[in-house]
Amino acid sequence: MKISWGTGIAIFYSLFVVFMVAMVVYSKSLDNTLVLDNYYEEDLKYQDHINKLSNAKALTNDLVIRKQGKLVQFIFPLQLAGIEGEILFYRADDGRKDFSVKIHPNPQGLQEIHTSDLAAGHWTIKVNWSGGGKAFYKEETLVL
Repeated sequence: MKISWGTGIAIFYSLFVVFMVAMVVYSKSLDNTLVLDNYYEEDLKYQDHINKLSNAKALTNDLVIRKQGKLVQFIFPLQLAGIEGEILFYRADDGRKDFSVKIHPNPQGLQEIHTSDLAAGHWTIKVNWSGGGKAFYKEETLVL
């Protein structure tokens, strides 16, 4: 059976339309919400973020974030007094899994957070903290 060129073009365009409709249906089924609800307000605060990063780089003993088994340890510099702030566990693929913890280090500057209840995968840990009258920021990615 031989197909004429007109029939071939009609089949090609028909398959193209079916493919495009399938792509539209597939894209409508994906979750395309922004992870941050107040994205534009956060963008305006970016200079404060840059200042916090430069303060953190100027420290002689930086904040240490390390994974020890089912714990994530945060070792804060002891030369700063009155350390306070927040630790955000950020999951880029699902904003519903994000959570934050207040910073309460022990006298040795150590704070531990259990990760046994967390989903496996990539987590970005964002530490927004202050001590000694200055604000600091550190971010690391961990795979749990």
